[in-house]
Amino acid sequence: MLAAAVFAPVGTAVLVVHETAQNAAFYRGALETAQVHERISDEVLTDPRLADVTSDLLADLPVDPDLVVDNLQLVVPPSALRGLTDGVADNVAAYLDGSRAEFVLAVDLSPVLDNIGRLASVYLAGQVSGAPRYRTEDVAAALRDVLDGVDRVSQGRPPASVPEIELTDDQAAWVADLLLSRVAEPRRPHVREQVLVALRSGDLGEALAVVGPLIFAGDVSAVADLRARLAGGAVLDLGRPLSGGRGGSAGLALRTVHGIGGTGMVILAALCFALPAWALVRALRPPSRAGPPGPIGRPGAPGLYGPSGRPGPSGRRAPSSRPGPAAALRTVSLVLVAAGATATAASVGVTAAIGDPLVALRGPDSPLPPAGQRLLADVGQVLVADVRSTWLAMAVVPLLAGGVLATVSALASYLYRARGRVRRLLAVAGAALMFLGVSWTVLPGQAGTGTAFCNGGVDLCARRYPDVLYPTTHNGMASVRAGFLGAVQDPDLVGQLDSGIRALMLDVHHWTTPAEVESFLGELRPAAREALAPFATGARSERPGLWLCHGICQLGATALDDALAGVAGWLARNPAEVITLILQDEVPPEPVMAAFRAAGLGDYLARPPAPGRSWPTLGQMIDRGRRLVVFAENGDVPGTWYRNFFRLNADTPFDVRIPGGFSCRLGRGNAHPQMLLINHWLTDHAATRADAALVNTASALAAHTEQCAASGLRPTFLAVNFATVGDLVQTVANYNRRRPR
Repeated sequence: MLAAAVFAPVGTAVLVVHETAQNAAFYRGALETAQVHERISDEVLTDPRLADVTSDLLADLPVDPDLVVDNLQLVVPPSALRGLTDGVADNVAAYLDGSRAEFVLAVDLSPVLDNIGRLASVYLAGQVSGAPRYRTEDVAAALRDVLDGVDRVSQGRPPASVPEIELTDDQAAWVADLLLSRVAEPRRPHVREQVLVALRSGDLGEALAVVGPLIFAGDVSAVADLRARLAGGAVLDLGRPLSGGRGGSAGLALRTVHGIGGTGMVILAALCFALPAWALVRALRPPSRAGPPGPIGRPGAPGLYGPSGRPGPSGRRAPSSRPGPAAALRTVSLVLVAAGATATAASVGVTAAIGDPLVALRGPDSPLPPAGQRLLADVGQVLVADVRSTWLAMAVVPLLAGGVLATVSALASYLYRARGRVRRLLAVAGAALMFLGVSWTVLPGQAGTGTAFCNGGVDLCARRYPDVLYPTTHNGMASVRAGFLGAVQDPDLVGQLDSGIRALMLDVHHWTTPAEVESFLGELRPAAREALAPFATGARSERPGLWLCHGICQLGATALDDALAGVAGWLARNPAEVITLILQDEVPPEPVMAAFRAAGLGDYLARPPAPGRSWPTLGQMIDRGRRLVVFAENGDVPGTWYRNFFRLNADTPFDVRIPGGFSCRLGRGNAHPQMLLINHWLTDHAATRADAALVNTASALAAHTEQCAASGLRPTFLAVNFATVGDLVQTVANYNRRRPR
């Protein structure tokens, strides 16, 4: 038993290390749990202390810095982040299993640098398309200007002007070959036809816009300068090797694990388990015992007792030293309990002693900003918690097995001695209760009844629809994931719903005409107009149907049909959720309503109650399947599900310029609203993550909401920009939990 109490916990600990610290999947799981990939763009890259870093990162690029900062997920998409962190996880696991000599916390920034160059190329293409045009018949002069434009584009600058000239087919082919000669050969066949079509139509600017990004492919000098400041050309070193320095108890533990190595860990665990097993076998095996002295005094001679305890001549049986089945079961159960108890105690003690394995990367000397250090602290907590839970899961197995064996031994013995039907039934009932108890311990809650949850909370099912606060995204369609320039959200609509958003504000338009484009640009501030004009100048595109656009569709658009199909799929996958769409409808109601029906949303649509009637509860809406509420800002169709939001409801001002300017003064809508839409974002300039990080805090959101509730209003929607930045979803959950209606 002593061997089991000492060596089995050591074997358990070794196996835990092998399954966690030496396993790259363990680190990837912790990063997902801590939401690292989302928080890097939402929290770390918005940290004001990173301003100098981002300035260096964007230095000399022909891109408006605000455009890059507000489209961070184009520059650093989650897929690139996962690639970076997966590489770090592989390096850590390789170091700890002994296959890597040392580990340096470093990340490969090559994908980020490539994305910066790609965004710069797209931006440059827009500048080329927007360059001044002039008409000429002089082929030689036109060719000189085109070649000058090629040189300027290769340096990351737009051409001064672009000629328009009629070319013969031979001339077009010759100029195409000349332009494509600057493009890498493998890429030429893919764009040759586009270039030829543009040249045959006389549009040399369009041909240059196609070839330009391929020639430029990112600002080589700026990116090269940044690479020169990184170890290895594209690797950012974030700390000293784990094999060097002291690093406290955590560092000592990591170096110890590294020294033993992966294969040695498994062998060591096997030996630690083998020793108590061998001791147990020895304890249960009967020792060799000689019979009593025979007539001539020799041990084992035939006499009263025969050899091996068989009856002697007198017929008496020699006593056996072999333990009976019940005694053997009790011994094994005690050994298992001892092993499990000590392993459980060790799991708590060792993980508490090690503490935070990432503490060395935080503090005054850390190269990371405060937001990055907070993120690392959360990752460290998740890692330790996962190690402890894995350890406990392994330790509890022998503990439960020992308890089960002891119970089975007692019940079997009792059942064997039982007389009469009642006692046997009691024994069987006890065994059944024991089985249920063990099952409940191993799989808690699996045999219980389900609990009805509505929008994530059991207490919300009894609340009426207007009595719940819903986290809301302003201009939800204008997301980085959907490819919008000047985006105000990061995930697409389905991603927003997955993140906890339950109301989406969407703008529905017909495709923007050239006149509307010019009008839109004319209303912008000079800096914003200069940044966006290259993407919209000369917009002649026309597309049928309805579109979700922000400002003008040329800067980003999602077909309404596609968006609604995504919402329908999400509702089907989440049967206990009620969501709301608030449409800024710039089109008549009929085609919008038809789009909802075509998307298969007809059975989900909830019709607002008639005057004098109350809204149903969330539980009733879910039970009936009517879980989608749609409001319009302009249209209104009485007697249907398509009703005007401001007919009975209102919102707060949406022209707030400073963080202290939020109020609950009613803006648009009814003077005595049933529901209130709280607009909570800054409008002094284009939406930025920095502004979102400033006003999407729990304190600011809660203060604005509580202020409106204290004014006698009913906060129902809390809308923000960049909803994944800050504390919107958690703040709304806390408000709903704290304020039952």
